[in-house]
Amino acid sequence: MRQAIECLAAQRATENGPTPELLVYRDLMEQSRQPEAEMEWDNNYNTGHEFHIELVRASGNALLLDIYLPLRARYNILTRLARFYDKEWILKTVDDHLAILQAVIDRDPERAHREMSEHLERSYQSKLKIVGATRRTASFAGAASVIPPKPRQ
Repeated sequence: MRQAIECLAAQRATENGPTPELLVYRDLMEQSRQPEAEMEWDNNYNTGHEFHIELVRASGNALLLDIYLPLRARYNILTRLARFYDKEWILKTVDDHLAILQAVIDRDPERAHREMSEHLERSYQSKLKIVGATRRTASFAGAASVIPPKPRQ
């Protein structure tokens, strides 16, 4: 779902050109490129989260935004866990977001689609890593029954 919505939104944003609200994220993301020891993980996450929403808004398609917002809320908690389980991914997202934004600024829809698609794939892989780590943690804590078992294939 994210691939379909966000890749389309990125392409549409390139057709419309970047909004002033979207351009604000360039400076915010550049500021978040500080050494890991100084990074404010929550601030970095919030900037990325808001960037995605603003990008969908910049597509100019209200229906996409209406569909996207509840979808985004569904995986919010899992994404926030990255600061504990996958800091490398958080650092990479800054570069990803800047590349997506640059494609929008350059009005290159194919590149915007590709950059978003690759970013979302990395995000998906990070989520799998987090689920695996939390499943192991819950098992060690005696709470394995809280997390449903992986379906057999």
